[in-house]
Amino acid sequence: MQKLARNKKGLSTVITTLIILVVAVLLAGVVSYYATNVVMTRTTMEEVRIRKPHVWVQEGDNAYAALMVQNLGGRDILIDKITIRGVEAPWGGGFSEDIDIGVAGFVYGSTGATPPGLGAPLINTPIAVGSITITATVSGSPVTITDALAGTGYPDGELTGASVTGTMDYESGEWTLDWGAGPGPDVGTPITASYSLEGAVYVKYYLVQSGDDVSSDFELKVTSGVVYPKVGTVPDKADWAIPMSDMPLKSSGTMLFFITNPTNIALNDVGTTISMTVYTSNAQWIVETNVQAAEIIPVA
Repeated sequence: MQKLARNKKGLSTVITTLIILVVAVLLAGVVSYYATNVVMTRTTMEEVRIRKPHVWVQEGDNAYAALMVQNLGGRDILIDKITIRGVEAPWGGGFSEDIDIGVAGFVYGSTGATPPGLGAPLINTPIAVGSITITATVSGSPVTITDALAGTGYPDGELTGASVTGTMDYESGEWTLDWGAGPGPDVGTPITASYSLEGAVYVKYYLVQSGDDVSSDFELKVTSGVVYPKVGTVPDKADWAIPMSDMPLKSSGTMLFFITNPTNIALNDVGTTISMTVYTSNAQWIVETNVQAAEIIPVA
């Protein structure tokens, strides 16, 4: 018992220090791994590529911009806004208002329609050609009516949508919609118009579909005074729409944007390098491009 009591041998200071260091390094490694995993999960899995950025300007300071946004990450993203030279290009065309409400009828309008007296003309005029998007609810599903086909065999001011046609007077704001034999808008649901003023900024987008060839670059074309973008086999204007809110883009998806009248761009900016920024819910993605003199191809 006395020998045991007198035995004071133990770990040396060097060994103790080494053990503490090893434990500290292991703990630091665990914390670093956790932090890296969190960061990778929340940010780096979002990977966006901006391709084919363009800003054009023509005589009279009419400006246009276009870009392709690709979601190369492993999860879906939400595109919040786009800025050009730090100035936001607003969603929704700038104005949005309820112009009517669904009733038991198939013909609507601000003048001369049946039933009469329910419609109202658009408040703000003159309206930019190609900027109108009207939404209604039919049989519980949303229906979109636009003037996107103006100048492609359709006269300016002709509205088209699924099983519905209509007219729009850009100067007065007067409009009509005709669902033919029906069905028409659900009773009690609003009919809403979004649009932009002539000369104001507005954005259009196209969600690239399977089979679309977008390998070629953007071109500007004009028909009946309406300027629109052309890239690859994407339809001419027909399927371009005005975004009404933040735009979801699935993983591996591609979306095209065309911006009319971006502010802060003038003829004397030709040759200047400017930035274009796409904002998502988690990040900002920036690309630079040179302002180009617009070459607009007339189409009969």
